[in-house]
Amino acid sequence: MELTHTPEVGFIVACLSSELSGKQEPLIPPANVDWEKVANLVEEHRLAGHFYIFGKKRPGLFPDDLQARFKNVRYGFLIYGDNARLQVSSVLAALTSAGIPVIVMKGWALIPTFYKGDHSQRFCEDIDILIEPDQVDTAELILQKLGYYGIDEVTPGYSRCFANARAYMLISDNHTGFRRFAIGLHWGLTHYPFFDRERIKIGDIFARAKPLWVADVQVLEMSLEDQLVYTCAHLSLHHRNEETLLNYYEIAAILEKGESAMDWEEVITRANEWGYLVQLQYSLKCTHDFWPSALPINVLQKVTSQKTSRTERMIDRLVKMTKGNRFRSALIGALAIPGIHNKFRAALHQILPEKSYMQSRYHVAPGENLLPYYCRRFLGAIRGMNTRRSAAK
Repeated sequence: MELTHTPEVGFIVACLSSELSGKQEPLIPPANVDWEKVANLVEEHRLAGHFYIFGKKRPGLFPDDLQARFKNVRYGFLIYGDNARLQVSSVLAALTSAGIPVIVMKGWALIPTFYKGDHSQRFCEDIDILIEPDQVDTAELILQKLGYYGIDEVTPGYSRCFANARAYMLISDNHTGFRRFAIGLHWGLTHYPFFDRERIKIGDIFARAKPLWVADVQVLEMSLEDQLVYTCAHLSLHHRNEETLLNYYEIAAILEKGESAMDWEEVITRANEWGYLVQLQYSLKCTHDFWPSALPINVLQKVTSQKTSRTERMIDRLVKMTKGNRFRSALIGALAIPGIHNKFRAALHQILPEKSYMQSRYHVAPGENLLPYYCRRFLGAIRGMNTRRSAAK
């Protein structure tokens, strides 16, 4: 992660370090600290809501105007989170009542543990839930009955064939004017860019899972080892170009939570089985740079000394090249799908989406000629690729 180690960054890291250690040691801001830079960095790295609560526990640590600024952000998150929590509770209750085991992943799995149930400290635009693949049909019917619809696909059924997840939105949220909240329904782990149902045994993940209460509903969370590997893989594969201190703080929190309970042989085995060893190594290195105490150096050396596969390294290099380019991301996703036939089909669907998708995506009236929009899509992708290349140079 590229982040200049300024006095402001050092102070923010020190604040987070004190929380990870659980020690109430005095925190003294650097004499030359620029509080405006601190505020901007805290907001940029999605920590403002959390830092408001931290500041309340440490009166006088932040200037009053800075604490007030964090307070405004935190209450905005709280209002959004209140509505999100209602949806989370409703969906989880409906699924579990139907006998569908649910694992909650990422943000909403961390809220009841690391953030003591306070969703204003951890802004989440969605909840990611994992179910067994044979439960997807039932789960989709339940979501539809609750008023949710699946986001547009380039062709009907694309997510089921070539991805491991699909996002669902409440129909009633379309005209509220607020940022919409999504239900991320997963029947596999990271759907970009790795897609391999045979490699990752979802049933085994459920067998190792532990009970967890989320929004007053009892669900499941991954085992420590599974959670660590998945979190590192998700960060590296999905958010490589938008990494934040929050991401690495949460990895460090998982490590602190595990302490001596973490089975590192299991972690390495799982990363190898799932094909996420490169991503585990990368994310742990970055986490160690900020919080060395969260990960003993001998453990880091053991993990990073493991041999990675050529395929993993290739995909990881390609991911770093995307830089947010949708066409290139879609292309890498297609390349990572097992099987030449599947690669070709997935790529073709991305290049030539269904008519209904094009009409929705480009707001085309029924009966209007779609050819100009297909050309626009193709030329836009080419321009985007060239723009990123030149920017990279």
